[in-house]
Amino acid sequence: MEAPSRISVTEERARVFLLRFLTDLRQAATRGGRITICFKDTEAMVSSGALLLKAEIHRLIRLFPSTQFRCLPPKSNRIKQVLSQIEIFKLLKCKCELPLTREDVIHWKTAHGNLVEGEKFDLILGAYDGALAEPVSAGLYSGITEAMANSVDHAYIMPRKDGLDISSNVNDWWMFSQKKDGKLNVVFCDLGVGIPATISHTRPDMWDRIKRFVNLSSDSEVIHFATGSGKSRTGKGYRGKGLPQLVAEIRKIRGGVLWIMSNYGTLLTTADGDQRIDHKTSILGTVLAWEVPLSEDRG
Repeated sequence: MEAPSRISVTEERARVFLLRFLTDLRQAATRGGRITICFKDTEAMVSSGALLLKAEIHRLIRLFPSTQFRCLPPKSNRIKQVLSQIEIFKLLKCKCELPLTREDVIHWKTAHGNLVEGEKFDLILGAYDGALAEPVSAGLYSGITEAMANSVDHAYIMPRKDGLDISSNVNDWWMFSQKKDGKLNVVFCDLGVGIPATISHTRPDMWDRIKRFVNLSSDSEVIHFATGSGKSRTGKGYRGKGLPQLVAEIRKIRGGVLWIMSNYGTLLTTADGDQRIDHKTSILGTVLAWEVPLSEDRG
């Protein structure tokens, strides 16, 4: 199976190709046998897309233990180093030993769990003690542990609509961090049913308001309202923990950016406001991505 040349979920064209590839990969896994993922022509990996790819591969390996997953390495030395550093080569049993030398690769860190584990924050972000202002670090810790709680408590309350018809009793989440261009990128992913699908079950009071005031065909609008950014006709937005807390924290960080991507929708939040984006394809889960400046304090 040919992996896309660009692994990304934030760029529409690349997103379509990646999600089509993941659909084909899930279907192939159900047939059993041996699957070889060819990364030969992969030339770029954006952290949010790379994390979704790793999460999907990890999940399929667990769900289909009799299926053999292997890979062919890319021509690009940089992508070889990325796939090694984020342990996709390890998952696919690819023996591609090479030194990690690139500055834009060696700072990638990865973590995985199925509980709310604050210690995993130190595992991938402990190296940045002193490089992050204390309020920024505290805000990230709060946001990441809240994302873990949402994943563990809500994301897997029903089967995922991925064509596999499999219920999972494992509340997996995956996380990356990457230092690049003076900024710290942190990405968190779960493969649950997505924010728009869980609200009606976990917050029926909020769902009643959403049905009255929000275009239910727009996942970005639902996410926007659920974060407390959207307003009802009374002028009141939803307030509480969870998504509103994530948005509130990023708005306090000068130069900070938060992407909340779930199913077909994306909410992009900065201190200056929000942007809502609806996509043609669903990631069938949730990806949260923070970008915060290093050695910067809040504005």
